[in-house]
Amino acid sequence: MDSHLRTAEQEALDQLDPLSSVPTFQGVVGRLIGWVDTLFTALAVLALVAIAGTVLLQIAARLFLPFSISWTEELSRY
Repeated sequence: MDSHLRTAEQEALDQLDPLSSVPTFQGVVGRLIGWVDTLFTALAVLALVAIAGTVLLQIAARLFLPFSISWTEELSRY
């Protein structure tokens, strides 16, 4: 029975193999999609770094300043 399960698993994985590679567009459309993808990746990384910096600034302000910066909490919510 154990070998039957391995065979069924292997068969299922073999059927998924063609789905793992997505063909890319060629020519102008492919370059445009690649550029937009790179742009969105850079913007996502920038947003993640910005929110991490904002939260760290909020923590540092609460620990080391006699007042907390109000805009950091609002920005981290959005």
